[in-house]
Amino acid sequence: MADRVSTNETTRFETADVPSRVVGLLAAIVAGVIALSVAGLLLVFPGGTADAPKALKDRMPEPRLQPDPLGDMRDYRARAARESASYGWIDRDRGVVRIPIEEAARRVLERGIPDWPETAR
Repeated sequence: MADRVSTNETTRFETADVPSRVVGLLAAIVAGVIALSVAGLLLVFPGGTADAPKALKDRMPEPRLQPDPLGDMRDYRARAARESASYGWIDRDRGVVRIPIEEAARRVLERGIPDWPETAR
């Protein structure tokens, strides 16, 4: 760097680079801090490097909320299909009933939907 020649007399250049001793010292300090950090973590968490599966030693406490999820889903779908194809009360006090989907679709086609905009029909 010192051998550069400038055509501008007011321009200056660095006459020397950072000493390699300083770069080496900084690299050693960083490596030492990393090594001390790893050593400290190994002392605080001694079993942290063991690569073993962490299985439960005891069974989960009761209640078992869903012991057969596939069976529960099968039962739910069967009940939903049964209800969607049958008549029944939703709220007897208010007079709300359930009718089969096919019957509801037929009634909507015959009567339309009250307060439905004419442009949407």
